[in-house]
Amino acid sequence: GAGAGDLQKYWHTALRPHVERVFLRGPRISPEEGKTEMVEYVGMMGVVLEAFPTAFARAMLLTGGTSAFDAEQGVLRAIGERNEWTVRLPEWLGSAAVYIPAPGDWRVEGAKVLARKSDWIKIQPLQNPLVLRRASE
Repeated sequence: GAGAGDLQKYWHTALRPHVERVFLRGPRISPEEGKTEMVEYVGMMGVVLEAFPTAFARAMLLTGGTSAFDAEQGVLRAIGERNEWTVRLPEWLGSAAVYIPAPGDWRVEGAKVLARKSDWIKIQPLQNPLVLRRASE
């Protein structure tokens, strides 16, 4: 079986690069399946697990299919179910500007919003953790 060291090595070599890529450039997911779909799926779900850990299981439950596009819909629904999130970014990202899922209109406390890419926002963190709050609240 795999030991803790093996799992840590697998995270650093096989998974984290995909998660980091989605954090830094946002997801590139479309309804049409392609070669990179699994890579995008892993990266996107890693972003959710890192930044919104309590939304991860709910996002998996709300995913209506097996594609990365379906998974993204589950993520967006799970994030949209609450009016406020405490977002903790991984320390290994340093002070990099990152993308996080934010379907609809949200205010971010502790970060500057730089751009919007569909239902994701690019933020420049000013503190960690930060708070994502629905703008209507």
